[in-house]
Amino acid sequence: FTSLNSFSSENLTGYLGGNIEDSDSFANTGIIGSLLGTAVKLGSFDDNIHFIDKADGGSLNSINLGAGNDKFGITVGSNSHNLIFGDEGNDQIKLSGQKVTEDDVIDGGIGTDTVIIDQSHNNFLNFSNIENIVLKSIAAGDNTFSKVNTPLSISMEAGTDGSPSSFSVKKLPSTS
Repeated sequence: FTSLNSFSSENLTGYLGGNIEDSDSFANTGIIGSLLGTAVKLGSFDDNIHFIDKADGGSLNSINLGAGNDKFGITVGSNSHNLIFGDEGNDQIKLSGQKVTEDDVIDGGIGTDTVIIDQSHNNFLNFSNIENIVLKSIAAGDNTFSKVNTPLSISMEAGTDGSPSSFSVKKLPSTS
């Protein structure tokens, strides 16, 4: 799907999934957003979808994963504002692309939810109901937790092929 302003699979009787997966079994194909922002509402199945953020500055992407154990990858654009809601289920959300700002909000909803950071930028992370963070080996840069409402468990992957990894985690909640 290309340049969509909105998409809903809430009433479909199956899951939505991309046909090419990366090394973490996340879809590499899926929805390409529009310059004006995109609204996506998925149904209650275990979806595996990738979203490419193309929104202009000030535009809003609103992603509702619906119930289910979803895998959602997003290539974050340089100017947008993303609201991602996991709803019920043990969701995994993978961030790649440009930096994540305080304007980007991720709410995992009910379940044990994981955010995977797979880019090397200075990120300001604004989370609700996220329990686990994975910093991939390329996640260099400052990863600052600006708003978090739950204790976090953080995993850091070592460098590939013996190369060093450099992680920076700031303002981690004291209960983590």
